Amino acid sequence: MSGIFQSGSSVLGIPAGCKPQARTGNPDDPNGKAHRDAQQRYNGLPQQNRAGYDKGSPLTYVDRMKGKLLVVHGSGDDNVHDQNTEALVNALVKANKQFDMMEYPNRNHSISGGTTRMHLFELLTRFLRNNLAGPGLGAPVL
Repeated sequence: MSGIFQSGSSVLGIPAGCKPQARTGNPDDPNGKAHRDAQQRYNGLPQQNRAGYDKGSPLTYVDRMKGKLLVVHGSGDDNVHDQNTEALVNALVKANKQFDMMEYPNRNHSISGGTTRMHLFELLTRFLRNNLAGPGLGAPVL
C-alpha cells in the first residue's frame, strides 16, 4: 500500500479521531497511471475488482477528511506519477478541504539527492510540531 493510503486513510475518516498526518507518496491510482504490482497482488485485476480498488483509494474518502494533511511528492517519481498527486489535489479542492503540499522537482520515489533529504525531514518535523501541539512541544516552528 502506498504511504498516502496508510496515513491518508486515517485523515480521510478511517478510523475516526486520528492525528495530523504527513505523507510522502501518492494516492493509490484508480485510473491505471501507476505501477499496480502491489495492488494487483491484493486486489486482483481492476477489471475484476473495481469495487475493491475504489474502496482502497483515498480519493473515495476525500469528503470525509478531518484534520491536517501534508502531501509530499517527487515529480520524477516513476513509481507513483504526477497524475496521482493531481487527482488527489483536485479531489481535495473540489471538496473544499485545506491541505499543505510540497513537490520536489525531478526527485524520485525516495525524495533524495543533495540536501533534499534534510529539507524533507525538516519539513515533516515542522509540520508535525505545528500540528501536534501539546505539552512539551513548544511554540510552532516557522
